[in-house]
Amino acid sequence: MLNRAAYENSGPNGIGALEIVKQEFKPGQSEQTTERAFVPLKRTTVSGRVLGPLAAMKMVQTYGYSREQSPRVLEVVYRFPLPGDAAVNAVRVRFGEVEITAELRERERAEQEYGEAVEQGRQAALVTRESADVFTMHIAGIKPDEEISIETSYVQLARAEGSGWSMRIPLTTAPRYLRSDELPTRHAQGQPLALLRDPGHRFSLDLTFEGVGSVASPTHPLAVTIEQGRLRLRLSEGEVVPDRDCVLSWLPRQEPDRAALEVAVHDDPSLDYTYFLATVAPPAQPDLRNAVPRESSCWWITPGRWTGRSGRPRSRRSRASSLSSSLEIASR
Repeated sequence: MLNRAAYENSGPNGIGALEIVKQEFKPGQSEQTTERAFVPLKRTTVSGRVLGPLAAMKMVQTYGYSREQSPRVLEVVYRFPLPGDAAVNAVRVRFGEVEITAELRERERAEQEYGEAVEQGRQAALVTRESADVFTMHIAGIKPDEEISIETSYVQLARAEGSGWSMRIPLTTAPRYLRSDELPTRHAQGQPLALLRDPGHRFSLDLTFEGVGSVASPTHPLAVTIEQGRLRLRLSEGEVVPDRDCVLSWLPRQEPDRAALEVAVHDDPSLDYTYFLATVAPPAQPDLRNAVPRESSCWWITPGRWTGRSGRPRSRRSRASSLSSSLEIASR
């Protein structure tokens, strides 16, 4: 019942490799071959800006091969992970001095336009989404001794955890076990079972945090410096082997004895809009004796079909217990 087909273009202990495609391969089809070749992945760099719970990220991956390795102009397929809750806003592919910027199209139309470009011998790129956190990119027209750079920009809302936030930067693609009736689906090719890791691949990180008090990672040692009132975050080891995802957590900036307010403004010229984000953090050492009593009111809308794990409707009292336990005696 399991899909035992071997695909060697993504790895559980590293990011995917650029796999060389046969001439007759078309997007949306599975390539069947016993011999596979790859364009070496040199490095992956993730940079960006984090403001409170919002992150604007840019992932740049660099590939290349020499004429001694292959004198041919190649077409390749490339699978890579992204956070499932992120929104991709730009994809750029650079072939030396040539840059291709992706445009949003319906899948069938995009595959048709890509196929026509390949038949005409033009450089082209096609990005498709296979599952919530796995994307596939086809690139045609790669030349020897020419560096290939793939730049993916996305925005992400960090997950609230305790008094702060956390975010995962995916560097691995988990293998997916499939039933035989799932094989014709697109996501079946997005997370294969047999996988490859490029031994020369290295990962580096460079992020700027604003309005943040501290940053930590349970997965990677960090080097944090303060530059112009902002926290700049890098990996303490510089470049590392991407054998696991990078998880970051951070806390908002707090004042010792009063609430801290952080306000940021963002202009969007394309829409002629201006946005702002305000975060308020409680004092680091609150004076509970002089705290002002507060009143909290909550409403629950319980659909008739919504049930708990036991199959019975959940109690409003149990849902309110965590809130009431945080209130002081003088509060309501």
